[in-house]
Amino acid sequence: MSKQINYGGIITLVVNSLAFLVSWYYNHSIIWGIFHFVFGWIYLLYSLVIGRFADGNFQTIMDTYF
Repeated sequence: MSKQINYGGIITLVVNSLAFLVSWYYNHSIIWGIFHFVFGWIYLLYSLVIGRFADGNFQTIMDTYF
């Protein structure tokens, strides 16, 4: 019996974690962070559309946490 790696689950966890970090960066709220973690893809797309990642802000967020 061979083991298979569930890459879809790993990608979802990474995206949802990024959504949590972006939410924390802008809101500083655990409740909003959990909410945005659950709706990770939607929140990241929303943030992209409204321009939160313009002018290198995404890199700033990543530099803040990593």
